[in-house]
Amino acid sequence: MFRSIRVILWGWSLELQNWLYPYDHDPEEDYYYRVKNDLTGEEHFIMDWIKSFDERIVGNLDDILWLKSEVHRLSDEVKSLQDENIGLTNALYEAENRLESKIDQIHPVIYNIQDKKLDDFTLGDK
Repeated sequence: MFRSIRVILWGWSLELQNWLYPYDHDPEEDYYYRVKNDLTGEEHFIMDWIKSFDERIVGNLDDILWLKSEVHRLSDEVKSLQDENIGLTNALYEAENRLESKIDQIHPVIYNIQDKKLDDFTLGDK
């Protein structure tokens, strides 16, 4: 019996509280707050404003992920080109050495250096 009286009194006090303090905060009302941009003077609902930022962030994230994959791809390509360049350089040096050895076998280098003074050389009849 006391319990049912207490429940009834509790209900009346709750009704009285809602009647006296009608400014109960509803979280769903946050969606309808307006925000004014001081620079442009435009007014937006907060949720629209947040959604626009979210869309821009998602778009930027997609671009960042694409750029990251491109950087990895290009760095792998640079590494393979560097390896290929090293291989081609080594092959070129090898071919040059072979060619020099073949030339030396055909016509050995003979240096005809004699003990002459620099005064003996002329530039012609001037």
